[in-house]
Amino acid sequence: MNDNWDERRKNQPQPQPKNDNDKNGGDSLYNLDTMKKDYRLKKQRIHAGLWTKEIEKQQEAAMNATLGDSSPDDIDRLLDSCS
Repeated sequence: MNDNWDERRKNQPQPQPKNDNDKNGGDSLYNLDTMKKDYRLKKQRIHAGLWTKEIEKQQEAAMNATLGDSSPDDIDRLLDSCS
């Protein structure tokens, strides 16, 4: 029985050597790869937020431009024509 056990242990893959990037010594949840992914995601979110703000500014400027084109004379002419 012990011979079989030793033979099975030899066939099992050996654990990987510990990476120097792990600060806690074990399989930490926040290693270098996850930090890279988190940084990339945060950068994408910030970029998307900035684009959203820029698009809102452009839409607001377009709305103000269309509303600003109507002068009081246009309203007066409309009221005169309706009477």
